[in-house]
Amino acid sequence: MSGAVIALAVALGAEPALTFYWGVGCPHCEEAEPFVASLEGVARVERVEVRRDPEGRRRILAEVARLGIGAPGIPLFVAGDRWVMGYERGKTDAQVLALLEAAKPPPPAPPRAPLLGEIDPATVPLLPLTAVVGLADGFNPCAFWVLLVLLGLLGRVRSRGRVLLLGGAFVAVSGIVYFGFMTAWSGLFALAGERAWVTGVLGAALLAMGLVNLKDLVWFKAGPSLVIPERAKPALYRRMSGLGARVLSRLAGKRWLPEPLRQSPG
Repeated sequence: MSGAVIALAVALGAEPALTFYWGVGCPHCEEAEPFVASLEGVARVERVEVRRDPEGRRRILAEVARLGIGAPGIPLFVAGDRWVMGYERGKTDAQVLALLEAAKPPPPAPPRAPLLGEIDPATVPLLPLTAVVGLADGFNPCAFWVLLVLLGLLGRVRSRGRVLLLGGAFVAVSGIVYFGFMTAWSGLFALAGERAWVTGVLGAALLAMGLVNLKDLVWFKAGPSLVIPERAKPALYRRMSGLGARVLSRLAGKRWLPEPLRQSPG
């Protein structure tokens, strides 16, 4: 692949569509074939034969009428509303590459963040960005409560190896869970595409959840709530103490966490 084609591939990002009209027995079409083949992977190339295929002939006549070409001929390269006709090695190559460059879609606008303005992800180093986002995400009540539980466990451990094991397990599981959520969200956005209604729906849902939480500060247990219902807490606590507490107490090396009462023998 030539250097110009590689540079075009980097610049384009999204693949434009190129239609190559050709005909059986056309020497210029055969001469252009290696160049057209080199464009595959850079552009979505569609070959349309127009001499033996009636459908292909109908398509080129419709294209000629649409583009207003007075004296049509082949080979004909079409990308959007731009076209190049004929083939001369080198000269036509440059013309078609310029055709594809002009047909590429405009780049999306950089996202805007509150207080920060526009942020172009391509210009922000990934490692510092991840560190800042992770630091901001760590300042939330859920993270603080989990860290208090972890510190309570580590404060009773006398073995540095077990401290490393418990802390490493916490960090590893947190990373795996975050990676799973990020992968799921990325897959959802990739499936839905860059549509404004997707972020609008998600933003509205998050805003509604925040308003419900603010409501609980003033009118707790009145109306809808995201708090775990009281009737569900006993069973949840029993499961947590019966499974999680035993596992964590063994990792900590001491059976200091409460366990179910045992009936004394005799």
